[in-house]
Amino acid sequence: MTRPRAGLLSLYAELYDQQDSHAKDVFTPFIDDVVSGLTGAGLDILRVPVCIYEQDVRRAVRQCESEGVDGIIVLYLAYHPSLASARVLAGTALPVIMLDTTVCHSFNETTDPAMIGQCHGIHGVQDLCCVLRRMHKSYFIEAGHYLQSDVLQRTAGVVKACQAARCMKNCRVGLIGEPFKDMGDFAIPFPELRQQIGIQTIDLKKETVTSYRSFNNGEAIWQQISAFRATYQVMPDVDIDLLEKAAENQQVIARWIADEKLDAFTFNFLSFNGDTGFATIPFAAATDLMATGTGYAGEGDVLTAALCASLLKMFPDTTFTEMFCPDWAGGRVFMSHMGEANRRILHEPALLRKHVPYVPSLNQGDHPGVAGTLKAGKAVLVNVSPGPENQYTIILAPCRIVLPAGEDRFDASIRGWLEPQDMALETFLENYSLLGGTHHSCLCYDADLKSLEAFAGLMGWRSTVIAGRG
Repeated sequence: MTRPRAGLLSLYAELYDQQDSHAKDVFTPFIDDVVSGLTGAGLDILRVPVCIYEQDVRRAVRQCESEGVDGIIVLYLAYHPSLASARVLAGTALPVIMLDTTVCHSFNETTDPAMIGQCHGIHGVQDLCCVLRRMHKSYFIEAGHYLQSDVLQRTAGVVKACQAARCMKNCRVGLIGEPFKDMGDFAIPFPELRQQIGIQTIDLKKETVTSYRSFNNGEAIWQQISAFRATYQVMPDVDIDLLEKAAENQQVIARWIADEKLDAFTFNFLSFNGDTGFATIPFAAATDLMATGTGYAGEGDVLTAALCASLLKMFPDTTFTEMFCPDWAGGRVFMSHMGEANRRILHEPALLRKHVPYVPSLNQGDHPGVAGTLKAGKAVLVNVSPGPENQYTIILAPCRIVLPAGEDRFDASIRGWLEPQDMALETFLENYSLLGGTHHSCLCYDADLKSLEAFAGLMGWRSTVIAGRG
């Protein structure tokens, strides 16, 4: 997966530079440390020369735009008057993130007064934020000491949200078959998805599948089978014929993704009652491809597939999922889907023969599916809810996924149990549906709400958190 990339715009005042043109060099180790910290937090950094004049800022921003960064991080070395940079920053389409930090962690009565020169950048932050707001330019701000707080991690989280929003606005989603009939919550017409969000839908034709299958060679199939055996517990009911079909599915879809430059794909299992060109339903392929960063959703849900692709940019341990059955007694809800989930989040994943009675004619109804328990841990359930007047809401539900405590009778299924955070299950489900949450969602492990809220803001969407007060 491509790492998010940000331009680092370091600002300094003309007044100080005219007095001593070498004074700014004292900040080089500071900038080095910031770059190192941001890189360690998962970013690639485009480091431009220190900017003093408006033409410096204009040149730097143009470089950021031409090199396709996801956002611009603004770092004040000292004061820098806002009108030397505000017009340029307000004019770029790139998101702007203010990194409000200084050299000194402690600035008290015992501090050397000479350090004022290296530690008063907040003047500039406040000046520029005021002016950008007046110019209707949105911005983010993260404050804290760059070594003694998590400010660099938080800043990186915003840049990752910028990359995710960029993906969502330009997402190319492949569709196998047709969306599930009368499933209305995600049934936004494809032209509207393109107009409102930017999502493009690309159909996979039977002729393309047939062509790809004809190019598959035995060596590639056997390499894929070896990868399956190394990754999954291959159950005894999976014979070599079913393994070959699973491997062929994987090769076909991976090639389609590469040729069409897809970010995500989706299929409706019922479409395989017709002649799609596939020999089996590609559940295992969906499982494996999510693990390498390709978005996915079931039932021909293009919108949630695009959401999944975008969230995978931020949190690799993200999967498509559904709330299936409430456990009223246990205060939790059973999470599952037919035979696919991101392999990265499965505890002891198994490759098995999945019988799908709804598709009886294709391979006698037997398909290569995946089973496994969703790993235990903290997560956020993320849902995109289409609302009235073309408004979208991102619903965020902090939760905990727990492993089965007793005998597990669902060992042939994708399964997990979600406990809402500090909230009764009844209240959680009521709030979720009052907000119009759809029945298709994404589950993101180790996710932080602030980055997810930033993603929603970058999309121009509302965000709502469902959680108790704790």
